[in-house]
Amino acid sequence: MEDNKTKPTLLKCVVLGSSNVGKTSLLTKFVHGKFSEERRATTGADFASKVLKLGDGNEVRLVIWDTAGQERFHHGTLGAAFYRGADGALLVYDTTDIRTFEQIEMWRGELLQRVEAPGDFPVVVVGNKIDLPSETRDQEQTAVMTWCRDLGIGLVNTSAKDGTGVDAAMEAIAALALENRRRRDARASQAPREPSAFTLDTLDRRDSTSSSCCK
Repeated sequence: MEDNKTKPTLLKCVVLGSSNVGKTSLLTKFVHGKFSEERRATTGADFASKVLKLGDGNEVRLVIWDTAGQERFHHGTLGAAFYRGADGALLVYDTTDIRTFEQIEMWRGELLQRVEAPGDFPVVVVGNKIDLPSETRDQEQTAVMTWCRDLGIGLVNTSAKDGTGVDAAMEAIAALALENRRRRDARASQAPREPSAFTLDTLDRRDSTSSSCCK
């Protein structure tokens, strides 16, 4: 019997941020529900996926690409493959280290240079490690919220260790990416098509020429 169930929409999300902000830990917590205190530097790129059911009832398969924080991994062949076909991005920083947020603009700039239609590209900022103490977090949070508001970017605070906000961050980027995909598809379907060089007039002229040659 044929299964008529609609397949989840496939969406690609890239995760950007400096080293040790917890990008891989966020991905592991989201997909596998696990957390490890052991730090493992990501070399090259890695990805994992999970099916999400969004608030509007739509299902998406979010394929999340994670790469190392070092800038050298974001150029050349690997960089092109990493960004190609991306539908959304998470910009991750460590809420206990404001320097990692200051580098977010660099990651955002590189992202917008690499993707199509950068003006509409969905982005969510993720402030990770909120389970750890920080004397300056409240003050810095105000600056982060202002930056995000001025650029129209969503902000979600997370803890990859205890899971706080992880699903919310993933669901937020998935919903934005799906909405943007629909708008893009709608614009493509409404775009005027290039007229064919082979028209009925061309056919008529060809038939007329052929008839005269055969007389």
